[in-house]
Amino acid sequence: CWYSFVRCHVGDPGVVDASTPLLTAAYDNYFEDLRTGKNDDRKKPPKLCHSCHIERPLRSKHCKVARKCVLAFDHYCPYVGNTVGRQNYKYFFSYCLLFLVSAAEWQFLAIVYQRRHGRDMGLVLAQMWFGPFMLFGVAMVFMHLQLTYANLTTNEQINLSRYEYLFDIEGGGYHNLFDKGCWHNFIDRFFPPSSEGEVRELMQIQSARTQPTNLLEAAN
Repeated sequence: CWYSFVRCHVGDPGVVDASTPLLTAAYDNYFEDLRTGKNDDRKKPPKLCHSCHIERPLRSKHCKVARKCVLAFDHYCPYVGNTVGRQNYKYFFSYCLLFLVSAAEWQFLAIVYQRRHGRDMGLVLAQMWFGPFMLFGVAMVFMHLQLTYANLTTNEQINLSRYEYLFDIEGGGYHNLFDKGCWHNFIDRFFPPSSEGEVRELMQIQSARTQPTNLLEAAN
């Protein structure tokens, strides 16, 4: 549990900036889009980060606390003192899971100890003390299991309607193109590729979704 906590606290959540490989061009595109007022030949103009001076890849978000853009931004967790993102999500989830296991062990130990010494009131107090910790742990683990199953981040779940890449371009209904099935979603979330590999894949997806629009009008 402590190992997971430390790795989540000090680990890289998946920071992207102008120095990230493959994003050097995004740094130049940022100023080009500002100069031209965003290109009209794209279905959806890229999201610009005016703090990091880049075109943000899909699923990334600028963390206001850490003041950095993070791949697959999930949330900023004050309990671990770090942003939870693409690269440290597995440590955050394992910390939540092992925290629940540790709380259950302490609860079991407290019950056994109080019963052996015939302390009924102590038994009640122990349950009242550890109960909320366990409920909190169960809620966190259950919620993130659901998010992993759907391959969504906490940020995407809360702000679902704000992200056009989670909706079908033609029909407009919900369509998560990152949902690869239960097993592949698990691999994708807990064993992610390097930040460079992730950026490459996201840039390819974004390029496919930002091709020139209204080809029929252009032909006419």
